Amino acid sequence: MSPRVTRIALFLALFIALPLPMLGLDGVRVPVARFAQLGGSMLWMWVVEGGGGVEGSVIALLVTHAVVYTASLAGLVWALWRFVLSRLPHRFRDHVTVISVTLLVLIGAYDELYETGFHHTSAHAQLFELYR
Repeated sequence: MSPRVTRIALFLALFIALPLPMLGLDGVRVPVARFAQLGGSMLWMWVVEGGGGVEGSVIALLVTHAVVYTASLAGLVWALWRFVLSRLPHRFRDHVTVISVTLLVLIGAYDELYETGFHHTSAHAQLFELYR
């Protein structure tokens, strides 16, 4: 893999599967993609139905989380590349990347890592249940 593909793969895996806390709501831990999904959905509803009420505050909270965490993950991937992965031999770096991405997605898919108040069936969810 090229260095760019390696960084993109790590970023996407973290973006989609790494549970991060939602500040202000105790116990909510979801991936950045979920913050973006919920913020975008609520923004669309707000546009279609008209603004008013608490929707604007919730949209701002979700979108702010998505933007800040996306920038943080990009910084984390940059640091991992700069200080760890770039120093590894090319073939070993590819193996480390593929194994890391695979483990992160598999752990998220089979363990109930995610805690959310925004899910329709349970407060605890697996990766694929979270985006359903």
